[in-house]
Amino acid sequence: MTEPWSEGMDEHSRDNARAAIAAMVGDQGLDIVTQSDVQTFLWYTLPVKFMLDTGDQHEVAWSLGDAFRNAGLDRYAELCRSLQSHLIIGAYAVSRSDGLAAFREASAASGIEPPDTELIQWGPVMGPAEAAVRDRLSSRLERAIVAGELKPGARGWKKAAERIALEFVSSPGSDARRPIDVVEVERLERWGRDGRPQRERLNKAVLSLLVKPPLSKAESPEPVRALLEAVGKGVTLTKAGYLPKTLVLELNERFHWHDLPEFSVRSEADIPDLRWLHDLLRKFKLLTKRGQLLSVSALGRRCLADDEALFRLLAVQTLAGKGWDADLARLTAGVLLVAEKPVNRQELAAAVQPAIDETWRSTDGRRADADELFWAARDWHAYWRIFGWLRDAGTAVEDELTAAGRAAAVVGLRAEAAGPRTN
Repeated sequence: MTEPWSEGMDEHSRDNARAAIAAMVGDQGLDIVTQSDVQTFLWYTLPVKFMLDTGDQHEVAWSLGDAFRNAGLDRYAELCRSLQSHLIIGAYAVSRSDGLAAFREASAASGIEPPDTELIQWGPVMGPAEAAVRDRLSSRLERAIVAGELKPGARGWKKAAERIALEFVSSPGSDARRPIDVVEVERLERWGRDGRPQRERLNKAVLSLLVKPPLSKAESPEPVRALLEAVGKGVTLTKAGYLPKTLVLELNERFHWHDLPEFSVRSEADIPDLRWLHDLLRKFKLLTKRGQLLSVSALGRRCLADDEALFRLLAVQTLAGKGWDADLARLTAGVLLVAEKPVNRQELAAAVQPAIDETWRSTDGRRADADELFWAARDWHAYWRIFGWLRDAGTAVEDELTAAGRAAAVVGLRAEAAGPRTN
């Protein structure tokens, strides 16, 4: 087999370069090598997986640089010879953690690492389809660098990289599919194959409803919009941190949160639903507090101007999280979504408990009982009831999703199922 890249190299250098090329692309040749391949080899594979002393690893990098020079791939040859690459190799000689930290820092600064966008966030665990999309995007960013369209380190370069990434993932490819759709389909399928029998059973039951987002126009919950509009440019909170009494009375009269004839509302403290809502909008940074001044944030203003954005934020964030309460909320929303009818809370607890038991235990190894399941999901239950997404179906012990709640459940669960994988 001819090796044009080996011209003028001694046998030892050819062996070094041959081993490096094989580690990057097997026997496919240098014509398919990308900057990502070279960086990963120099900054991770070579110092971690080549069982050589550090001096020999530096030699391999130089030999690979000679091969790239001979092949006319000068940009990659420069990477092999750069001080940065050799400092990273040297960092691994200090400790693996030092080397990995240097690798991550250099990769982030290189400009070819696909950035997160509003459409996609990348996780550490990827299926083959997602990995292929990410590699294609990395190559697109590399081409932008070569063309002068993207200049890593220059002012605004990260925003430029995000624009390129967003255009790439949202544009149909040769198979007429958008890369974002390819990634999400694979993630959804992997979510449906969870591996834990009880959770997988629940996931598969809801999966068909998540494949396509709801077609109906999303409307933001009226109480949320009303509180944001009432706060407007700012209101002064009481010394106890509550909303002004006049605003509280206006909102209570509108939504009848507490209208017992024998009870007089004196402050926000008397209306649990309003307290829940106030706390939630601050938690989601739609409202911001400075001193005693409460105002609508920039995010809150954007959401007020976009019903779809506000609806999606609330649907996604109220079902997001890593704790068992968030996990329970998602499982509960999924059971209600599939049921399409009122579900008794005892039946609801019985439906989700096997999946919870597969994953969660108390510190003493005990399983949660039905009462604990109910209380753990109380935040989600309260928020969705206030939004009008969840209603008591005739009795206080049956729950049912409204039409808007069904749409919210699809949006929130789909965001979780099609989100980045961490394990």
